[in-house]
Amino acid sequence: MGDVMRVETALLTVLLMAIILVGCMQQQPQGNQTPTPQPTLTRDDLCAQSGGTVKMRPCCMLADDFPDTCLIGACGCSPDNSHQVKVCDCGEGKCWDISQNACITNSQTHGQSGNVSPSHPQNGTYVGMDQIYRYGSVSSYTYNIISNFAGQTNQTLSSRMTLDSVNGTAAWLQKIEMPPIMNVTVTINMWIDKLTFKCIKETSGVAYMGQYEEQNVSCPTEGPYSTLRTETTTPQLLYISEESVTVPAGTYSGKKYSLGGVNYWAANNVPVPVKVGYSNDRVFMELVKYS
Repeated sequence: MGDVMRVETALLTVLLMAIILVGCMQQQPQGNQTPTPQPTLTRDDLCAQSGGTVKMRPCCMLADDFPDTCLIGACGCSPDNSHQVKVCDCGEGKCWDISQNACITNSQTHGQSGNVSPSHPQNGTYVGMDQIYRYGSVSSYTYNIISNFAGQTNQTLSSRMTLDSVNGTAAWLQKIEMPPIMNVTVTINMWIDKLTFKCIKETSGVAYMGQYEEQNVSCPTEGPYSTLRTETTTPQLLYISEESVTVPAGTYSGKKYSLGGVNYWAANNVPVPVKVGYSNDRVFMELVKYS
């Protein structure tokens, strides 16, 4: 009986951390808290506006249109592992910075550990979710999860990103494996619409003593993949401020954005947020590493 109780406790612990990670804490929508975003120019327009030329180029299979060419590796894969995407050819000595949607000189970003922040937007302006989560430029990343619910708890979780589809809808497939607790491992699979960033489908699997069981679970209602959002295009995050952020991955000049009660701190040249605050900043995700 004691062994059964310990296993049940372990299962509850890892499942609770899974819920925290994907933002499944059930919260009522808090109404219209942000103004309706204004229409924005397309990236084709922004490329031309900053002196670049839109071209087709073979880039890594995970790269989407207009990958960040200021980051190393987005278009450096072998031909067998590449596909044709739109790129902004900025000319000699310049690169396309997705965080600014503009051509910039290489000296503005390279060789400075990714901690240099570009000219920040003005208060009350917006940035697309695809500029905060640049999944075309990252294959895996790890966060520390710090929760202040019922006392502080910590957990380290890693995600791997691949391309997939659900019923014909192009999606990112996020695979999250929880660290084992008493030989119990929980795996979360989430399919994320590439355009709207909403969760399309989510499954949870439990492995224990050589057995594995998987079932469909509800998609999150909080965070970047919330099913409560009504956008049919890429969601826009409201710019709040710029501030220094220290996480296990380093210290960054981070730009703080907000959407649906969740705060995001984005750093120049880092393809995922360096920090995310859920539930009125009672749960934090802090970046440890990425590749």
